[in-house]
Amino acid sequence: MIDNLMKIDEQAISKKYKIGILFCKAEQNTEEEMYNNEFGSPAFEEFLDCLGTKVRLKDFEKFRAQLDNKCDSTGTHSLYATYQDIEIMFHVSTMLPFSNSNKQQVKERLL
Repeated sequence: MIDNLMKIDEQAISKKYKIGILFCKAEQNTEEEMYNNEFGSPAFEEFLDCLGTKVRLKDFEKFRAQLDNKCDSTGTHSLYATYQDIEIMFHVSTMLPFSNSNKQQVKERLL
């Protein structure tokens, strides 16, 4: 019993988090509608400013939560924050790549 408790104590606690943020306009009811928003409102942008810093993904060296930092395949920017020794990368739906002709949009937008 004591050995098992010690093992629990030794387990590392994650200090890196990926959090998805989805913008919903008035009258939108489905995820598909929300994922198809290319831009947020001024209030949404203000909210994002409160959460973290907009960062350029290309060559970003800190925690990137599976976002591409080589060739912009997951967008050019994202939102990053630190709190004490915790790193947070936000996957913001309006910052992820968008294509009007892509019916797989919901699956490909990494939230």
